[in-house]
Amino acid sequence: PVSTPTYPKALACIFIPTLAWSAVVFGGDAIASGGNEKKDSDSFWSELSMEKVKTYGKSGTIAYVVVELAFWAIAFPAAVAWYRVADGQWLDLSDPADKAKLVGAGAVFINGVRALVPLRLASAIALAPYVEEVLGGSGGEDEDEDEDASSNT
Repeated sequence: PVSTPTYPKALACIFIPTLAWSAVVFGGDAIASGGNEKKDSDSFWSELSMEKVKTYGKSGTIAYVVVELAFWAIAFPAAVAWYRVADGQWLDLSDPADKAKLVGAGAVFINGVRALVPLRLASAIALAPYVEEVLGGSGGEDEDEDEDASSNT
């Protein structure tokens, strides 16, 4: 039956969304144009980096930490639950076979979450203005810059 957990079904649940998301993030323009157009270097996805998050100062850093904590708080339990559904039992780390399964499942998991880095960076950039508002509008500037500006006047 369809509801019986198996590795191929579990892997399909991981790989299909990951491949779809990767195609959108890394090849969206090329896929939409049939591969005939070059990707625009000024597109939103190509500008995503930790440097872009850092331009928001403290609020960007705090937003990134919040996004990462939320992501891992969801991703790790989901991975453990995925293993339970796929294998039908919990991991027994005293069993060498289960340790080998953990290595394989971990490789799939790490590659899956690596493909979601652009989404996590975009979420941090989107959250940064709200964090700055909560901080009272001082989240985008460093304290040293404030001191330098006041001492120069």
